[in-house]
Amino acid sequence: MSRYYTQGAGRPDAEEEEMMDRVVPGGSRQVRGNTAAHQPLRDSYYDDGEERDQGFDVRADFDGAGPRWSEMYGVAKNETYRPVYDHDVAAAPMAASGMDSMKGTNTGGYDASEMVSVPVLGPEWGKGELHDVSRRGQDDIKAEKRRMNFRAWSRDQRGMCGISWMTRTVFVFIAFAFIVALILVLYFTIPRAVTFTIYDSDPLYVDNSTLVLTRTPTNFSFSGELHLLADSSSSWIPVQFSNAVATVYDLETMKKIATGNLGKYKMAKGNANAVRFPINFAYEAVNTSDTTWTDMYNACQYPFSGVVRATLNFRVEIVQSIVGLVGHPMSVDSITGVTCPFQFSSAS
Repeated sequence: MSRYYTQGAGRPDAEEEEMMDRVVPGGSRQVRGNTAAHQPLRDSYYDDGEERDQGFDVRADFDGAGPRWSEMYGVAKNETYRPVYDHDVAAAPMAASGMDSMKGTNTGGYDASEMVSVPVLGPEWGKGELHDVSRRGQDDIKAEKRRMNFRAWSRDQRGMCGISWMTRTVFVFIAFAFIVALILVLYFTIPRAVTFTIYDSDPLYVDNSTLVLTRTPTNFSFSGELHLLADSSSSWIPVQFSNAVATVYDLETMKKIATGNLGKYKMAKGNANAVRFPINFAYEAVNTSDTTWTDMYNACQYPFSGVVRATLNFRVEIVQSIVGLVGHPMSVDSITGVTCPFQFSSAS
């Protein structure tokens, strides 16, 4: 507590007394300054007959017993100070006796050893507050925040993804430009399907060393190549095949008589790419009266004297597997009226 409010307030300390006192040459001590400084300063603030203030109580503010601002305007509630011993059962009897526990003197109705009054606990949390601090409540708050941000963005009131200028209008223009650019890029970079046609002057090559035709069991087999022309002019880039599968059918009976695989193959852009497509013919029948077997035999039989051979009539289907193209486009063409480029053995 400041010495102003203690007994003997206003008295100077040792240094001040040394500065104020002066020893004269004769050895006598001369006091300089006003002798009223040795009196309490608070007495000099009041005139004769003036009402004096009450003594300062340092505990008044802590104990809630001091004057309140609202009391100056007459709106203070009818509340009184409630000392600690009203809350502490052990201190209540001593306080009721009005005796100081340390000095045994009367304290005026309260225990001098009490501390600051314990504040009253507030109300319990409501259901809404408990919900907000739970995980589900936090998720709801985040969802509501996202919803509000989206509504603000849809009204061109804020940007998106942390970019202030990325409003809805700007985003629509950027998205439109991106889609147009993507369409142009895909149009020029996606390969197109290739159109295969039969090379009319020489459509089929056969390896004579592989020729086999028997009557019992009734079958025929041989290996060769289909000579095709590939048109890739519709594509803006070279076409690369991961594979292409050719299937040959008898045009009269539509029964499969040959298959072949092209494998990996790269084709330059153009409309007249020659392709030699490997093919393997193989067919089995019940007997020699089978129409498919008879058609092949009549077209490629040994040219005995007086024998007129028929022509070959095939349907060729090529299923394409192109790198960068979704799906498997098919190209179809037919071989009609073509003279068989080989002949079976006379013994067959």
